Amino acid sequence: MSHKFLTSAFPAGKLLEATLPNKEFSTFGYTWNLNPGKFNMKEHMVITIMANVGFTAPYTAHIVWVQYLPLYFNQTWAGSFGYQILVALSTNFIGYGLAGLTRRFLVYPSRAIWPGNLATIALNRAFHSGTNASANGWTMSRMRWFAYCFVAMFIYFFFPNYLVAAMSYFNWTTWIAPDNVHLAAITGTYSGLGLNPLPTLDWNQCTVDIDPLINPFYSTFNSFLGSLLTFPIILAIWYTNTWNTAYIPINANRVFDNTGARYQVLKTVDENGLFDEAAYKAYSPLYLSAGNAFLYGMFFAAYTSTITHTYLYHRREIVVGFKNLISRKSAFAEPKDIHARLMRNYKEVPEYVYFAVLLFSIVLGAVGIGVYPTHTTPAVVLYGVFLALIFCIPCGIIMSITNIEVPLSVISEFFGGLWFPGNATAMNYFKTYGYITTSHALHFSQDLKLAHYIHIPPWVTFNCQMVATLVSTFVCTGILNYQMTQIPDVCTPNQKDRFTCPGVNTFFTASVLWGTLGPKKMYGPGAIYNALLWCFLVGALVPVPFYLLRKKYKLFQYFHAPVFFHGAYYWAPYNLSHAWAHVPLAFVFNYYIKKRFLAWWSKYN
Repeated sequence: MSHKFLTSAFPAGKLLEATLPNKEFSTFGYTWNLNPGKFNMKEHMVITIMANVGFTAPYTAHIVWVQYLPLYFNQTWAGSFGYQILVALSTNFIGYGLAGLTRRFLVYPSRAIWPGNLATIALNRAFHSGTNASANGWTMSRMRWFAYCFVAMFIYFFFPNYLVAAMSYFNWTTWIAPDNVHLAAITGTYSGLGLNPLPTLDWNQCTVDIDPLINPFYSTFNSFLGSLLTFPIILAIWYTNTWNTAYIPINANRVFDNTGARYQVLKTVDENGLFDEAAYKAYSPLYLSAGNAFLYGMFFAAYTSTITHTYLYHRREIVVGFKNLISRKSAFAEPKDIHARLMRNYKEVPEYVYFAVLLFSIVLGAVGIGVYPTHTTPAVVLYGVFLALIFCIPCGIIMSITNIEVPLSVISEFFGGLWFPGNATAMNYFKTYGYITTSHALHFSQDLKLAHYIHIPPWVTFNCQMVATLVSTFVCTGILNYQMTQIPDVCTPNQKDRFTCPGVNTFFTASVLWGTLGPKKMYGPGAIYNALLWCFLVGALVPVPFYLLRKKYKLFQYFHAPVFFHGAYYWAPYNLSHAWAHVPLAFVFNYYIKKRFLAWWSKYN
């Protein structure tokens, strides 16, 4: 992509030519070069932002699959391209509206670091930087260091993934007594709790959820602490046969019936996919493993702790953000932030533009759901967006600082199942407009911060995101429609080209469990898992004592309750081996080296 293309396709692109001081400065351990002649890095970042927003398929594809396929709900009308593109455009663009409206809280403040962006910038600078300063005696260029690491990882990848699979799940503890059920339950990696000090030699396993080279060390350790301290609780649930868990593998992520077999959700619905009470009573209640049942409680705690933590630690910044929003104060008024000062050269995208995107996306979704026979009220779009409005800022603040996202998947399923009992499609749409909207908004905010760091004009960023998302949505929806209507026996177990769609099957199971059976069957009065609702209260209270004691005991300043609960729901199918694998690496690179060799860490990490 040339500079000429940017300035012609996006008129605001001419602002790339604004004069910037030819100097360097450092923030967060990184050196920023503001040489106005280096347009190639900005253009590269524009391409990166466009790729970030364009490479994922619309989440509504999952909903359409389970609606259309004969082995699920068999609603053939869902094969209509018009229906598919309306809901896809709505869910893909609605996150932009929230991201733009929350910029004063998640993008412009200097405390909103977004650590993941720093790694992206470092990589791009390795491609474009013409300087090679010495770092703690090392003079190797970033590009050469990247090449060495790339080649080494490419070669090493084949060993744990193809040649010696045991390196990936280094389950050596169970080799001591292969027939010991208790040893497998406590130390096993596949279906146990994973108490293993050396669980893997595979980098992919070390970074399955947290990147130890990017996340701050306190964030990584808080998450591990959550897993470690909840390990004995799950063990106690299993050994005491609480909720009949002793008859089920301790950490399985499947659902079971009263015979210990996999739950057959189709036995509880009628031909329209709606809940059948008589069939459910004739079949079986639903049972979860100890790890799977407990993680839902920790999800509940994570949500309330997110609200409490944000109020205690960030309420002043939020109040200031709302005041600035109401008074229309300049978004780049922070005098100590060099990035904000430099971005004053460019014209900002007004809030009303993002608000218009939000409204247009809501209308598209309501039309798609209302015009077609979804048996769902179009108001579900507003319900989901309301949930996103509550959690977008708290979850965004946490992610912008810790690089850990608090997903709203469970609470969306929980409230969606309560508000639309017996209707899996309605629950799925509530989940989409609550959980996915928030997730999109956070990742779009991260891209806006990336553009803020690199000083890309806001209108260029906005136009690039809009164009990339529009093109991606039509391409992905077209491919989806072709797969559904043109591939014979798609998603069936015996499909000749093995398009068996395991992800779609998992999504369907969750749809029926939360939408058709509903959370009342699991957590309502007298239900087997009703006691887990107390976790909402636990999560709300946990941040309070640490906040009050943080000044007296310095160690408590590093405790982060939402991140702690992130580790606490890190079970089924994951376990302690996944939570521990990245901790030693994070300590070495993001604590020891960063503290003692900051220049090396800044240049090479």
